[in-house]
Amino acid sequence: MSNKFSLSVRGIPQKLDPLISDEIYQIGREALANAFLHASATRIEIELTYSRREFQLRIADDGCGIDPSILDAGGCPGHWGLSGMRERAAKIHVSPEIRSPGGVGTEIALSVPKRTGTCRTARFCAGWGRSSTRITTKA
Repeated sequence: MSNKFSLSVRGIPQKLDPLISDEIYQIGREALANAFLHASATRIEIELTYSRREFQLRIADDGCGIDPSILDAGGCPGHWGLSGMRERAAKIHVSPEIRSPGGVGTEIALSVPKRTGTCRTARFCAGWGRSSTRITTKA
């Protein structure tokens, strides 16, 4: 199966706190792996948005979605994708919301406030602060 993949960057890219950036990267990497390997998606999109107030990551696909019983259980036994994303989100003080109504397409979005995620200088980066994560399945 071939996938249509797109990446868009909005705003002016800014350096993020390396610790927060790594957690965001790992969450995004897992979301992409799930989309490519498990979703049977034909379209996968990544959107990075840099604004004055926050950094946002959005990953969406048009695949089969996530079974509600898997979401209710917190993931599949023996698989670490969903639980790993939750653990990484918790490291940056995020309480992920995961929904899967209808089982069609998955969207994962992270939002990190600017005061939390951007580096002010090479030697000092802002503190952890609060972020929000949303993982939803398109209906």
